[in-house]
Amino acid sequence: MMSNAVEVIAHRGIWLSESEQNTLQAIDRARIDNIIHVEIDVRITQEGHLVLHHDAELDGKKISELSLTQVRQRGSLPTLEEAVARAAEDINLLVDIKDEEASLFPAIVKALDAFPELVCQSESLHLLIALREANDGRPLLLVHKLKRSWFRAPAATELVAVLQKEKLQGITAKGRPFIDRAYVDAFTTQGLIFYVWTINSKKDQVHYLALGVSGIITDLPDQLIQRQE
Repeated sequence: MMSNAVEVIAHRGIWLSESEQNTLQAIDRARIDNIIHVEIDVRITQEGHLVLHHDAELDGKKISELSLTQVRQRGSLPTLEEAVARAAEDINLLVDIKDEEASLFPAIVKALDAFPELVCQSESLHLLIALREANDGRPLLLVHKLKRSWFRAPAATELVAVLQKEKLQGITAKGRPFIDRAYVDAFTTQGLIFYVWTINSKKDQVHYLALGVSGIITDLPDQLIQRQE
């Protein structure tokens, strides 16, 4: 029997088509399916609203250069505030901040001030440092693709040192063949979170469950739950 301690995290909610990703309906569907962890992507608008969207552009225009009104004219993107209200107290949101331009950091930090307890993650270490400086108690995760450099995988000990130095709570790592139990343990034994994304195949789901990762981000959370039982 697999461990039930591994969090099952719905990638962009529960959706039936790409157009439903990062929507309020995707959060609603997660609740219906008894999925209590949902990952969402956010982007900052010109005047400082965070909206749910993965790509930098909407209809060929950067979201960061559009007002919320202009965004709404191009698509029905919910705001983070609306997503938090929809999630209420029974859905835990993992907020993936997609913007990495330093000029946008002050607006992102300010927008997140209203949500001090939200777990946030980003590929930008500099953004995470800015968020930490603004709110020492916010849970923050570093998103890392774990790409090999000169045929060498990123050393777990080096990444752990970075997380500890910057007072981050853990890492969200891209699934890689070299990730084994020792690699995961290097983080979890230090009290750090080790999430992995995006894990959909049966083989990979079973593999990462056995490794004892903190959580698995997947497009197929119902199948992952079945494999935990």
